[in-house]
Amino acid sequence: EPDAVWIIDWQITSIGPAILDVSFLMCFGVSQSDLPFVRNEYLLEYHNSLVRHGVTNYGYEKLLSDYRYGLLDGLARLTAFLS
Repeated sequence: EPDAVWIIDWQITSIGPAILDVSFLMCFGVSQSDLPFVRNEYLLEYHNSLVRHGVTNYGYEKLLSDYRYGLLDGLARLTAFLS
């Protein structure tokens, strides 16, 4: 069994927490009416899953901060793409 899993997203390659991709998906793939539920329930479960699988030193507040950054980053990328 590998010690690490590497995922390469060739569309927009960058180094950073996976929550940035989750943010982008939620920003553009979830309806406005479902977003509060998804944000509250799924992000907590996502964090719990990270912890269950051995991720340490990445608290829920940091995950939320990275999630918010990911939303802004996604918006900036979309704006650049459309201009």
